Amino acid sequence: MTKIRTDLLVADTRTSIATKLAYKLATKQKETNSLLARISLVQHRLIDVTSYSNELENAVLLSIAGNTTVDSVLQERYTHLTTQIAAAVEARRIYIEACKVTETQVQPILKRVTRELLELEEQASLLSKSIANFAEMRENAAKRFRDAGLSPTEIAAIPVTPASSDLDAWRGSLEQIEKRKRDILAFLDSAPMYEEKLLLASEESNG
Repeated sequence: MTKIRTDLLVADTRTSIATKLAYKLATKQKETNSLLARISLVQHRLIDVTSYSNELENAVLLSIAGNTTVDSVLQERYTHLTTQIAAAVEARRIYIEACKVTETQVQPILKRVTRELLELEEQASLLSKSIANFAEMRENAAKRFRDAGLSPTEIAAIPVTPASSDLDAWRGSLEQIEKRKRDILAFLDSAPMYEEKLLLASEESNG
């Protein structure tokens, strides 16, 4: 029996996260959905044109090979197809129910990461401004020393802040924040099954 391929692909624990995300991404692409709709129409047209003769030809050949009647082969074929349809409908039902259960279970995580994402946006904005204004802040600090009457030699002996080490730290922090944001967005984009593994790596590195 042909295996039924449905949205259960993304619910199957044996399917890699990369495959699940690729599948979900494809479902959101306008051109992809347009092509699928066109393929479906062509498939139905092909079935309309060829199904009768193909099914009859196969039934005749199988009846001869199996020393049975054509009607017996066709009845078995009919049962097989209706079983496939029932399996597909059931697989879809299971998938929808699994999505509902997952969505309920993941609500606390959704609230937490949504709040965290807003906080990360604010932190990233502040760090970006600090990085962009680094040279200006150093010049302003040096200017205050000059305005206070200090000589260039005296100023050179004073640690001017922010220092290069501060800039490196800001850049490192911003990189971590951007990585965490990407992980959260990937997690949110993995709906409706919500792959929590996408959050774990950055949570462990930050925790």
